Amino acid sequence: MNMRMMLTVIGLMAVWGAEGKLAPPKIEDYTYVCQKCGKTTHYPASELEPRSFIEECRKGCATLSELGLDAALDESVLCRHCVGAEKLKLPRFATVSTRPEKTLWRKGDRVEVVRTKSQPCECWLCYQWKVVPLGNRYWVNVRYIDAEGNILGDNVCIRLHPDLQDPASGHADRSMKMRILSKAVGDPADWVPVEWHDRMTDLFYPSACFNNVEYGEGEDASFERIFKHLEWTIKGKRHKADLFDLRLLLAYLRGQKEFRLGCKMWPIAEHKLRINELLSIPIETDVVAAARRQIGVTVGYDPTYRKIGYPGGDVPRESGVCTDVIVRALRDAHKIDLQQFVHEDMKSDFSSYPQMWGLKAPDPNIDHRRVPNLQCYFKRKGCALPVSKNAADYKPGDIVTAMVGGKLPHIMIVSDRKSAAGVPLAIHNIGSGTQEEDVLFTYPLTGHYRIP
Repeated sequence: MNMRMMLTVIGLMAVWGAEGKLAPPKIEDYTYVCQKCGKTTHYPASELEPRSFIEECRKGCATLSELGLDAALDESVLCRHCVGAEKLKLPRFATVSTRPEKTLWRKGDRVEVVRTKSQPCECWLCYQWKVVPLGNRYWVNVRYIDAEGNILGDNVCIRLHPDLQDPASGHADRSMKMRILSKAVGDPADWVPVEWHDRMTDLFYPSACFNNVEYGEGEDASFERIFKHLEWTIKGKRHKADLFDLRLLLAYLRGQKEFRLGCKMWPIAEHKLRINELLSIPIETDVVAAARRQIGVTVGYDPTYRKIGYPGGDVPRESGVCTDVIVRALRDAHKIDLQQFVHEDMKSDFSSYPQMWGLKAPDPNIDHRRVPNLQCYFKRKGCALPVSKNAADYKPGDIVTAMVGGKLPHIMIVSDRKSAAGVPLAIHNIGSGTQEEDVLFTYPLTGHYRIP
């Protein structure tokens, strides 16, 4: 046997399994190198989708360019060094950094992000992400365990926390023995902490806790964060776009009547509005200019409750309330849909929003049109700034809230124009349609927000 033949045989043996079957290729971890900062982000071997997803987006934007659109991707969102943990959603493993209200989190708790099925299908669209606890510290009622850790009964309830009811519990019988752990100050007297090795994978923390976790460098990244934050640009028009937008636009420009995403076929005709937004509507870069264009268009004030579309719903532009000035300006200037953003945030943590209207669930027809809800949303998203009486602290495009007559919440946009005294004007609707007036400090300010 000559040397060439020997090397060929050795090569075949390397890829041929011991049972005579072709060995599966080794799946390696995926390390994304950021084109912006040059640093790397690690995606584990279990996350197979990032590689194909990123390649599809790159090829898709190249195709859009071939079809006459100057399209480009901003991939810095894939890099955890360039984008903060809050914008990146959740990592795969995390630590609770603060204890959210109305939950049983404890600072320092270790959690894991897991994918759970919401529909009987195997595509990624039919999965949702939730958080489960890590660790093996549980609790048994003092009546059902002795000093040596023996369970005194059958079907004894084992809880993750004494206050958590079913299904946040497991069960044990008298054949089991557990190691009793030491108590901490403030632990309930009627419950005993124990070490239990049967992890409760069916216990999900509420999504309201997502903003209270953090992760350290070197831990695995989660692929889920890519979908909703990938950004791309078409001829100066800036859009937050996901795979749906990319495939929708490609299919439309190719003359297709529908396209596939996940397990579903999506008709092109049902998304004409979105296509028009992506191709035809000019995107303003100045929220002040977008608000000023409402002057002379919105000439009335009407607080009547109306059913509107979702997302992108609006009452007739001839009228509206003070919040409609802000909603319309942010949509026109930056494609920020407060109706959708507020509604989704309220669904994830309804109890954190004001409860002054007697609602038991979010209402996308009205929630974003209420000043207290917008104040809560802006604060939760880190947009809040200190309130002051110094005119220099208020920049064009800032949003301010005030209390009119001591009882009526009001909201305004800070203008780029100033009064003779050097105080910025404000664009608002307080009863006579959208106006630009010297009213920034007329009413007691209750909030100051700046959207990055």
